[in-house]
Amino acid sequence: DKLKKTNLKLGAQNLYQEEKGAFTGEVSAFMLKQFVSYVLVGHSERRTLFGEKDNILRLKIKSALSVQLKAVFCVGESFKERESGREKEVIANQIKCVLHGLNIRGIIIAYEPLWAIGTGKTATLSDIANMHEHIKLLVKQECGTDVQVLYGGSVKPDNACSILQMDSVDGVLIGGASLNPVTFKQIIESS
Repeated sequence: DKLKKTNLKLGAQNLYQEEKGAFTGEVSAFMLKQFVSYVLVGHSERRTLFGEKDNILRLKIKSALSVQLKAVFCVGESFKERESGREKEVIANQIKCVLHGLNIRGIIIAYEPLWAIGTGKTATLSDIANMHEHIKLLVKQECGTDVQVLYGGSVKPDNACSILQMDSVDGVLIGGASLNPVTFKQIIESS
């Protein structure tokens, strides 16, 4: 009851693409809708550890949108893809395969460069700005509308403020730092 009286919104880390059926252990968008407003789709760990491909991510987004959940669609490239100069191509393919032809009003995109998550490598503000601008342009071309783009690559108290001050960044997707209440509070207070 108290949550309904605040601006605080809850999100889920995953959903199953089917609305109903015998899928033991899976949680559908319909089930989530009773408790959350947002759901992550395509997080790097779901892609790498669970082998989720673009066709499944598209179904998950369609399922989320069908019950008015906001889908936070995660895109990103590996270190190898960035080093070979293919980062923009990789992101373009992820966006085109998943979002083509969808009404994306309930979608937020989170750019999470895999090479900057838990590796000690850090994306520069220029890296972030270039990719966010690229994503916004791609979505405008592909879907005909604007989209919010969050940054999700090792956001910490010492970099959150400068990231959030960037024109092309609409917010942050905080990963590991959100598990430590002190660190999470520091990030909130720095912005």
